[in-house]
Order: sequence, then structure tokens, then C-alpha cells
Amino acid sequence: MEVLLIDDHPLLNAGLVSILEATGLFTVCAQAESLAQAMSIIEESETLPSFIMLDLLLGEDNGLDFLPMLEHFCCDKKIPKPPVLVCSALDDSFKIQTALKLGAAGFLSKTGGKDELLNAIDTILCGKIYVSNELNIKLNKNPVCTRSFQNVK
Repeated sequence: MEVLLIDDHPLLNAGLVSILEATGLFTVCAQAESLAQAMSIIEESETLPSFIMLDLLLGEDNGLDFLPMLEHFCCDKKIPKPPVLVCSALDDSFKIQTALKLGAAGFLSKTGGKDELLNAIDTILCGKIYVSNELNIKLNKNPVCTRSFQNVK
């Protein structure tokens, strides 16, 4: 399965590539450090990746802006949108809710470990929503949250 990584931290990307490719199931087909670079990769590819990992802080770019861009692209091309797993150091419940409302398939904290990463990927590839346990607690404590993410894994 092919993966697109969208993150502007080379060291983190190297770690993700190592973890993903060590499973024997995934190949990182491309890496992007900005939204423009990510969209260029997508537009020039013959096929879309199996899933996309997205950071929210990309220099001057807001990773959340990628979600509607991808949705629009896939609608225009009449092709299925690959699941997007947001992997971020931000753990603000508003950002998590916004990402999920914009179509992210999951939200993983960068403080999580390898097992959690692989569990999150497995969950989103099965068509389910994934939210890290620690972030799930924040969502459920937020009075603005209209959807319970209890037992979302």
C-alpha cells in the first residue's frame, strides 16, 4: 500500500518511513513539506496513495486546508478520496473536531508510539474513525463537542 507523508520535519518523516516500510505492507510513495507540494504530487500521480498522513503545522501552511483541497480534487476527478490520518503535536479539541468535520479519517497525537500508529492506520483502512485515547478524553470533556468519540477505535 502506498502512503503519502505531508510533514515538514525530515527527522520525523525518516522515522515514519522506517516504521511503515518495516511492516512490509507500506511503501512511502512520496513526501511533501507543503500543501502546494502535496497537491502537485497528487495531481501528477497516476493513482492516489492508499492513505495520507498529514501534519497540521506546515511552515506557513495550515494542514487543515489540505482536507477540502483533496475533497475537491477527488470530486472533480470522480475518484474515491483516500483516508487521511492527521498526525499532529497539536491536541486542541477544536482542531481535532475541525479535522474530523473536514473529512479526516483519524487524528493521532505525535506523542503516540509505533503500535498506536499502526493501530490508527489499520482502523482508518477499515473505514473507521480513529482518535488517540488521550485526545478522545479531551473531545469528550469539551462542552462544544456535539459528537461523542467514545470507543471510536
